[in-house]
Amino acid sequence: MARSARATFELVIVGLVIFFNTTESAASQTTKLSQFNRCYIDHYDGHAVCAEFSVPLDWDNPTGKKLRLHLAKIPSVSLHPAEPLILLAGGPGQAAGLMGRLVDTAFTKVLRSRDIILMDQRGTGGSHPLDCHLGDSFAIDTEVILQAVATCAKQLDIDPNYFGTHSAIKDIDALRQALGYTQINLWGGSYGTRVALLYAAQFPQQARSLIIDSVTPPSMPIYATTAQSSDRAFRMLLSDCQNSPACAQAFPNLGERFLALLSNISEQPLKISLKHPLTGKNTEFVITAEFLTGVLHSGMYTPQRRIHLPIAMASAVAGDFSSLFAISNWFDGNLSGGIHFGLMMSVLCAEDIPRISPEQAQNYAQGTYAGDTDYSLWRDICGVWPVTPSNKPYDDPAAAPPTLLLSGILDPITPPSLAQHVAAKLPVYRHIVVQHRAHIVSIAGCMPDLMTAFIETLDLQVLDTTCLDKLKAVPFITTATGGPA
Repeated sequence: MARSARATFELVIVGLVIFFNTTESAASQTTKLSQFNRCYIDHYDGHAVCAEFSVPLDWDNPTGKKLRLHLAKIPSVSLHPAEPLILLAGGPGQAAGLMGRLVDTAFTKVLRSRDIILMDQRGTGGSHPLDCHLGDSFAIDTEVILQAVATCAKQLDIDPNYFGTHSAIKDIDALRQALGYTQINLWGGSYGTRVALLYAAQFPQQARSLIIDSVTPPSMPIYATTAQSSDRAFRMLLSDCQNSPACAQAFPNLGERFLALLSNISEQPLKISLKHPLTGKNTEFVITAEFLTGVLHSGMYTPQRRIHLPIAMASAVAGDFSSLFAISNWFDGNLSGGIHFGLMMSVLCAEDIPRISPEQAQNYAQGTYAGDTDYSLWRDICGVWPVTPSNKPYDDPAAAPPTLLLSGILDPITPPSLAQHVAAKLPVYRHIVVQHRAHIVSIAGCMPDLMTAFIETLDLQVLDTTCLDKLKAVPFITTATGGPA
């Protein structure tokens, strides 16, 4: 079986609960925070300082081997800053230190009264990253992937069992104590939403507020909903194209024709010769159904990619796959630059894949365009990666501070229904669904102002969301020269 790196490693959200109950004095005796020094954060031009934070590798053995974590602080302009905002990255496997652009676009007003903290989760960025090179981004054979995973596992210099979400939650609260804060505000995106929720569940008195953008319930392991969520987004894509006169005219019966192509390639993969989008050299590729579904899924993550899908799908039906490869490269370039696959495997293989049986995966994916191919591949990967299944609980939190939940209506992996599932147990919350947007909506329109107002006041009801009505649908590209519908 062959498939793209994007199809193989989806930008997914997943995380689990930590079940520790140590005292603050005990934690402070086992951690050490270095002096802050001036540093640079990618995509952020403002003032920042960085430090190293030493924590136990194994929180069950707090006096044992230590692990050094990297963190950055963007200081408030206030002389007396209030409780800080800690940003939790997605993936799993992204480093918080790469979120400078998010700070610059979504949280600059927060800095008027609060520091912003970016701590690379253990296994990412400057916190003992678990890196694995899994080969070319295009149409990789499953056996090649599994061999790369096995090679990476042999080269590990540390036990990946200590790099799960449970340990990350403990690291966050230890950092809170080391910085001297009684409470913290948390923003989590994608996988980071589950880290935030489970931190609040474990440390309800220490969490002042939560903002969770693109939510997956802790009780739902990844691949319990992925196939259905992606299929929902695919149907919305086809409907939007059909309801756009120019798109409907340019690509009649697009869904039927693309699904027919998908069915044919499922039976017989197609060998093609194409200029490699990175090297420009003629290269042979094998087009498989897994590759097609992976590119389609990744292309629905943002409106900017989504508008290219109808013309790329129609071109593929006509035998030209170059546009799909361009979209694949576009996404893979962003992903490979920010994901530490060793950490991703350590989380998914310990905390998610063990919670789904093959029979359940088939049932979850029944009737969807992609089926259960992603689960099947991950099950094989987890058979190679050296972690044991986690025994921690995965309950959705019932005790949490005021929580702002954000969803994009077009999201192919964390649709609004998943946020509503979490909200059902929350004591105080508001759920904002952003029209015409997909995965991660914190930078959409006036959302930065709404988030800032919530953090400052904790009043969810006064947020005036009518400013989001100004957001409009991004028109589809219908010609090779870039003409919109």
